Amino acid sequence: MTALIRPATPADVEAILTLFPRLAAFPIPPERRPEDLWQGDAELLRRWGGGGAPQCVVLVAVNTAQAIVGAALTQLREELISHEPSAHLEVLAVGADAEGQGIGQRLIEETERAVQLGGAESLTLHVFARNTRARAVYERLGFGGELIRYIKFFNHPSGLDVAARAEVVPEAGRVLALSGSLRRDSSNGVLLDAAAQLAPAPMRLVRFDRLGQLPHFNPDLDGTDPATIVTAFRREVAAAAGLVISSPEYAHGVPGSLKNALDWLVSGVEIVGKPVLLLNASAMAVHAQAALRETLTTMAAVVLPEAQVPLPADARHRGPRAIVADPELAGRVLRGLTSLSEAMATTKGER
Repeated sequence: MTALIRPATPADVEAILTLFPRLAAFPIPPERRPEDLWQGDAELLRRWGGGGAPQCVVLVAVNTAQAIVGAALTQLREELISHEPSAHLEVLAVGADAEGQGIGQRLIEETERAVQLGGAESLTLHVFARNTRARAVYERLGFGGELIRYIKFFNHPSGLDVAARAEVVPEAGRVLALSGSLRRDSSNGVLLDAAAQLAPAPMRLVRFDRLGQLPHFNPDLDGTDPATIVTAFRREVAAAAGLVISSPEYAHGVPGSLKNALDWLVSGVEIVGKPVLLLNASAMAVHAQAALRETLTTMAAVVLPEAQVPLPADARHRGPRAIVADPELAGRVLRGLTSLSEAMATTKGER
């Protein structure tokens, strides 16, 4: 991807904010909520956009379509120990589709040039100990560890809720399969059944077929009661090393039951950083797939390239064996599952 690094303008603020959930795209500490990692920075960016934070330096990376795919937010301020002129990198965020292309490195390099022109003699940043991928990037660019920050929570109810939700350790090879259709014999369900038969070892697909039992999303009903269907769903997601989702398209959108299920995951860490494979049983279902990809990416899941598996009209009547027996259809499913398996292995190595 060819990207241009340029100074941001106030008109870019909302587009930059859409990248902030990427700050939680790693196994965050159980005491933290994903939004804890960007809410303060979002307020700072909005102040800058309104002219209230002139000490900030904001750069963006834009692709050939002029869409913002990366951003860096830095403050000019005194260095903590020496009190000499310095700068602190508050945010470095790159869109999921733009990762691995050197955009983060270029944003840092341009940030260094900008803050030096502003009089800074050093550049500091904070990074979570668990974020091994980001730490490797920073160390490769010449940053070195100096201080170790310790914290002890005295009374953090929301953090305790998240800790209770994050106590399940993902099981190697376990993949949670979700159908966006509530129909008993839907083509999407048949496709998932075929995927279960085609899954390469040690991958094991586990269906969760109770999306229709989830209540309408309401933060007032959120909790950690293990007897609730919501908690059961969250634990299934947490126990999976990856996910496969096959969904129909209704009126150019994602079925409400599937979107509702994803809404119940937004406040937690169950799906953060996990690879997700989207299976598409209809070549005509493009709007729902795009919306689903956007939602999952915003939730900091790692969405893999979609596997198109167009099924014949009578697929749900013929069953998964017809897909498994068809070399072309089975090959498409297997290629998608192989990509998922490789992504799961990579994710396991980063945890």
